[in-house]
Amino acid sequence: MHTMYFLSRFLRNPVKVASVVPSSKHLANAMLKDVNLQPGDSVLEYGPGTGSFTQQIVNSVRHSAFRGGRLRYLGIERDPGFREVVMGRFPDLDFHLGDVLDQRRLIEEYRLPRPRLIISGLPFVSIPQDITLDILHTARDLLVPGGFFRAFSYLHAWPTPGAFRLRKWMDEIFDSFELNGPIALNVPPAFVLSGRA
Repeated sequence: MHTMYFLSRFLRNPVKVASVVPSSKHLANAMLKDVNLQPGDSVLEYGPGTGSFTQQIVNSVRHSAFRGGRLRYLGIERDPGFREVVMGRFPDLDFHLGDVLDQRRLIEEYRLPRPRLIISGLPFVSIPQDITLDILHTARDLLVPGGFFRAFSYLHAWPTPGAFRLRKWMDEIFDSFELNGPIALNVPPAFVLSGRA
């Protein structure tokens, strides 16, 4: 059901959705690699979609020293249908219907501490440059020292100017920057971009 909804949204707006199916568990695993969430940490997710990365966040908490602690999480989703899907899948988590550009205000509104992890499902390659820069700079400012910002870029977009700019900006904005991949067991294959505050 989640896959069919994802496909219908892609067919309606391929620029904003960018893939015909949700991200695989292999890409989700790579997006959470080496992020060890601890009690008291918070997570911000941009564009959770149908919850592929959200599920991995929940799984990583269940299998860590987080036992007994509550996950401080906020997902920001613009699509009402996607929000309805993730709210049904994860009733204990908060999902805001709105714009990632409001992330600073939303952190305060939901009374979240500065995030240890910001994970993005946004198609940055197709987002206007000024908006992408605003999102990245704000994410860097919000993270706790040593916190992670994770995004991904599809293999077929790798040589495009938009993907090149995204890599360059992340390298400039964050204190350190790494690439992982390509993650072949994803449709389409993707690279993980990791910035650290």
